[in-house]
Amino acid sequence: GLSESKCFNILGNRLTDTIPVALANLTKLEWFIIGQNQIQGNIPPELGSLTDLMAFIVQMNNVT
Repeated sequence: GLSESKCFNILGNRLTDTIPVALANLTKLEWFIIGQNQIQGNIPPELGSLTDLMAFIVQMNNVT
């Protein structure tokens, strides 16, 4: 299922809003790619629990 996903890629989709804390439930995630959207707000500290993460790509957004 989705909880076993290794890649979350929404690159270049003009999406707005914030990064959902629930993405921290994707415990097998290795690639987190949300670049080139209009995402804003803080990066949830819960994402720090993703210990398999190899890439965290958020360029061209308004996140801190």
